[in-house]
Amino acid sequence: MAQSSLLPGKMNSIKLVDTLAEFFGAEEVKVTLLSVKHITNRRLTSSIASNRQYMIQQWREPDPVGFSAMANLILWPQKMAWIAGHMPVIFLKTDEQVALHFRSLPDSVAADLSHTLSQLNPQDRWITQFCTDWEDVLHAMHDTKLLPILPCEQTISIPHLFDPQLHYNLLSKRCLALSGLPTPRAHTIDFAPPGDGWNDLSLIQAIDECIHSIHIRKVPFVVKSNFTMGSDGVYIVKSLEEQAAVELSVKQHLQCDLPHLQPKNASLRPLSILLTDYFEGDTLCVNFFVERSGQARFSSCVQQISTVDNNWCGSRIDYCRQDEHALTFNDTLSLTAKYLHKQGYFGPAGIDVMVNQAGTQVVVDLNVRPTGSFMLGCLRSHLYGLLELKVAEILPIIRIPGTRATFEASFHEDLKNGRLIIIAWYSDTQNECSYVHFVAAGKDCVILDNLISKLKM
Repeated sequence: MAQSSLLPGKMNSIKLVDTLAEFFGAEEVKVTLLSVKHITNRRLTSSIASNRQYMIQQWREPDPVGFSAMANLILWPQKMAWIAGHMPVIFLKTDEQVALHFRSLPDSVAADLSHTLSQLNPQDRWITQFCTDWEDVLHAMHDTKLLPILPCEQTISIPHLFDPQLHYNLLSKRCLALSGLPTPRAHTIDFAPPGDGWNDLSLIQAIDECIHSIHIRKVPFVVKSNFTMGSDGVYIVKSLEEQAAVELSVKQHLQCDLPHLQPKNASLRPLSILLTDYFEGDTLCVNFFVERSGQARFSSCVQQISTVDNNWCGSRIDYCRQDEHALTFNDTLSLTAKYLHKQGYFGPAGIDVMVNQAGTQVVVDLNVRPTGSFMLGCLRSHLYGLLELKVAEILPIIRIPGTRATFEASFHEDLKNGRLIIIAWYSDTQNECSYVHFVAAGKDCVILDNLISKLKM
């Protein structure tokens, strides 16, 4: 693999704040982060079985061969590790089958990871633990508790910080609807496997009943799958045409997913569908920690950016408004923290909040885990305090032509001056391209938008 043109000593060493290590250190708890995105209907490696007990679905269009495994096994864990601070983070190794999909070698993945890590202040670098399978994960734990981003049935025998079933339940949109927090009114459609198992007739009947509930709902409204991530499985329905399209999409996904609803996981309601009221307006994600005492500790507030199809395509933070946001959402954060504390949870979380026409704050989503935008708060001291960059945005995966060295030569000044941070990199050596997560920053939104446009050219 081509050598990078930038050496760590030539860049600003990045100092993080509000990391997991800092938070759990104050709580006197030792944890190991498992940041793999273990999606049920996406196989990661030949040695890692699908996550069927704690089902997390991906409802978007099928990915190119190997892309989902690359994104969920390599890029997502790198991205999420930026919130860790100085603590162990487990990465699952690629195997031969996945390496063929990736068209690259596992040691190039390790090299990309090492270079990404080198940007951090040594005191804030996570401790990388490569594991081949779940037995390796158990041996890597030592005297720590496992903190997975998402619960996984294969890790049940490993000591967890929180009970996986409790964690899974708190991640569900159904649980939020029943929480007593200020949320949109919701109608829940649950499914139960027949006593003698699914057959063609029972599948058709269950799906038809669900589609009928969607069909008779008056627009506008929102359809939500119970366990998906990043606005995946969320449909905003404003017209009869959109309603018909959503009915078809939900039907297709249920035809694939319902056969996996079995007695062992049915009580978890993994495939429930929610129909909720619709509100106009922007969505803000508020990231925070729930302390062991039940108090909320604000970390950051970011604006969620979505495509016209409601797919997440970035999160932007205005560092100048963080004190204002902390005050604005203080009461809602306190209510949410008290609710999670009552359920036995403490740690990182995020809420998506909208303000309705009456000025009431409405919690439209609750992520009982570090969100994908959590790191923007961790970068506050570096980007805003040190470099005086007022706005920053985390971008979705971008395909970059050429090698890392070529890219770093082209964007040398932006990287050197801290306006651009590589948070996750995967080199596709055979096709001479790379897949990358960036954080871009600027003195104002115009400068930031110009930088983002250059990256996407």
